[in-house]
Amino acid sequence: MHVRFGPGAAGEGRYLASGLPVPDQLGNTQAPVRLAGLYALERLAQDTPALRQTIVDVICAYLRMPYVLPEKEEPEREPGVPRAAVSGVTKPTTTPAREPHEEHQVRLTAQRILTDHLRYQTPPTHRWWQRRPADPNTRHWPDTRLDLTGATLIDLDLSDCRIGRASFKDAAFSGLAWFEHTTFFRGARFDRATFSGDAGFNGVAFSGLATFDRATFSGRASFKDAAFSGLACFEHTTFSGLAWFEHATFSGDAGFNGVAFSGLTRFDRATFSGRASFNDATFSNMIDFAEAAGLEAAGLAGARLAPVEGRVLRVLPSSWRAEACADEWRALRLTTPEKLGQPADDEGSSGGGS
Repeated sequence: MHVRFGPGAAGEGRYLASGLPVPDQLGNTQAPVRLAGLYALERLAQDTPALRQTIVDVICAYLRMPYVLPEKEEPEREPGVPRAAVSGVTKPTTTPAREPHEEHQVRLTAQRILTDHLRYQTPPTHRWWQRRPADPNTRHWPDTRLDLTGATLIDLDLSDCRIGRASFKDAAFSGLAWFEHTTFFRGARFDRATFSGDAGFNGVAFSGLATFDRATFSGRASFKDAAFSGLACFEHTTFSGLAWFEHATFSGDAGFNGVAFSGLTRFDRATFSGRASFNDATFSNMIDFAEAAGLEAAGLAGARLAPVEGRVLRVLPSSWRAEACADEWRALRLTTPEKLGQPADDEGSSGGGS
């Protein structure tokens, strides 16, 4: 992994004690050398704003490199006799180029460098007679782009950050993934991303395109109070646990076509200002659309409710109704299909809980 800073650039001639150029440290097999390289790049970016995006690209490229999470350590066992040694031949041992647990720490450090400089704190207000407080964002790198396509990210915490444009397509989020109250100014892509733990997007502001097409959420996914200013796409996304969109606002079109909602699903008090589509979506558990606005013309072709045992709260928008099907599922329909261009049904059922 190499970076050319160019003649006369502020980064020219930056070396570590080992004598290797700063970027070359990231390819070293020794974890302390890689860590030193990351910290040197961080200092260089902080001191030289013109190089910040290039250095962020280098750190993102490092995180995009193939990586397998280390297995949990097993209890120590009594040393046995190698099978090859029994016959008088000792099997040669091989040492991996990078020790997995050490590489784990290096990657956490790379993530921390990004989050530390993307986090933004709103400056405190002050009166004219008060001394102006120190700027709390001297370490913030504004308008930074992130390309973490296909990266393996561990307990990532990007909450309270300001990010220019971001790509997390095909990324694997291991553990928690936290983006609460973060602003994406130029769009964010999470297509085909996998979230193995809980994912928090509460209060996030998506100022451009926001796509989660075919993403998989294995834990809880919370978008409470999130604001989508542009197109919001959740096509064929899988929510295995909680899907929480309470009080979310969708200023543009919102697509939830083919989404599988397996756990508790909440869209209560959500607002849809553009076209909303739930075509072929399936709801397998409790759903709550209480006081949701803007769903009078939502696309519902093929949308269905799974059969459930016992009483499960299912609150539909006032403009929707659920109709029994032959296979015990219930089809979702608009209450006024003849006015909205949707073919009328011979028999129907009222909207609301079931």
